[in-house]
Amino acid sequence: MIVHIVVFRLSAEDPATKFRDASEFGARLGALEGRVTGLLSVEVGIDVGLLRDHADMVLTSKHLSYADLEAYQAHPLHVQAAAFGRTVVAERTTVDYEIVAAD
Repeated sequence: MIVHIVVFRLSAEDPATKFRDASEFGARLGALEGRVTGLLSVEVGIDVGLLRDHADMVLTSKHLSYADLEAYQAHPLHVQAAAFGRTVVAERTTVDYEIVAAD
């Protein structure tokens, strides 16, 4: 299984706008669950906003294989969600790691 984690800093400075943008982007990403083959789960978290240097939101998705992660990224529904993300995200950092089943 591949775990895909993306941490986002949003462009908005105003906390209300930042929360609105994170909520909208998160809803678009969350809506992909059950609609993209090989995508096992999607979890989106929005930072509580108590510390200034924290990122604003995180996406964690799980995929059967790296090929399924690549298919997810190219899927038209993900492409649409990512296009919206580019309008509200200032920067992002990604980590992909593999969980290997124990024998």
